[in-house]
Amino acid sequence: MSETTLSSSIHFEGRIVRLELLEVELADGSRAPREIVRHDDAVCAAVLTRSGSVVFVRQYRKAVERALLEIPAGLINREEAPDDAVRRELTEEIGMLEGTVEYQLACLASPGFCDETMHLYLVTDAVLGPNQPDPGELLEVVELEPAEAVRRALSGELGDAKSALGVLLLARKMGW
Repeated sequence: MSETTLSSSIHFEGRIVRLELLEVELADGSRAPREIVRHDDAVCAAVLTRSGSVVFVRQYRKAVERALLEIPAGLINREEAPDDAVRRELTEEIGMLEGTVEYQLACLASPGFCDETMHLYLVTDAVLGPNQPDPGELLEVVELEPAEAVRRALSGELGDAKSALGVLLLARKMGW
């Protein structure tokens, strides 16, 4: 089953997103509009420190008008590999100095309207130093005990899918 694009036009192009309006032909021959957000791909990592804490960043998210507790994450720069991007983001957001970084999976953030792919990593044995956030990025590093991190992931308190998935994959790996 697929859809054939009949027409496409760009209605907005920003620094990290582009909005395209499409007209498609469905498998049954009918036509339908589609609004597609083209978004740069990103990385995220569930981090376990050498001392046994799970690391998050608390950051205000204007789109949902509240602060969220999230696993470290960020966009992949053009011409940058995901493995390089995750190490850069871990240094910037949580000041990671050491740690074992393992790629887990790629998932689609919200495929009903957006093409962003999120590359998820697990980090163990992490050692943290001072973080180095980007200009305009105000965040707080928060460390939680594993049981509390899992509780928040399962209860929906984390509020975003990448963080819940990352924590649960980390819990499975560590046998919590």
